[in-house]
Amino acid sequence: MGCEGNCFLIFTMTLTVVFLLVVAFALYEIKEMLGIHLIEDERKYETVSVNNDNSANVKWNFFQDKNKDFKIYYPADWIMEKNSENSIVLKRIQAEEIGDYKMESMLLRLSVDYLKKDENESLDEFVAKNKKDGDQYEVVVPGKDEINIEGMAINNSIPFELHCFDGDSAVLCLKVDYYRVGNTEKCRDTFREIVAKVEINKENKE
Repeated sequence: MGCEGNCFLIFTMTLTVVFLLVVAFALYEIKEMLGIHLIEDERKYETVSVNNDNSANVKWNFFQDKNKDFKIYYPADWIMEKNSENSIVLKRIQAEEIGDYKMESMLLRLSVDYLKKDENESLDEFVAKNKKDGDQYEVVVPGKDEINIEGMAINNSIPFELHCFDGDSAVLCLKVDYYRVGNTEKCRDTFREIVAKVEINKENKE
């Protein structure tokens, strides 16, 4: 009877662990769908010195790629995740209280990528070639060295904005997804400040 009791206890504990893992996975999937994310410690990434913008009284961090091809400034309270030496993701998180619960939701997600392009390829051609099938957009500000696009991702109805800088042999792409409609205009203003502060080092090419 003792053996049967021990076996039943082990079986019960195993089922409990499996159940908790299933629940944790389900909560993670729901969190991802709703754009709810826990704030991560930004200091573990390659964010460098903080500058003060006296005109707007805003603190800015900046990221510079390993080869110093570009530098991008962003608000210091944003979360930065590094994908590679030339690619980062920035997130604007907002804390909210819903009843007795505190949640953190993502207002926007900004992807920064430095992508190689063909030698004689124009910026328009590069953007058209890399367009996703599920995106609808219009070119708001066309140009030879810069291009700005506003659109909508059809598969999830999330509005986005794309700004590309021609760095001769590569293109710096800043793509922002706006997750909260009520905050879109304010987020757009911040994105345009980020765009205005971008530095491209064309002289750094071989």
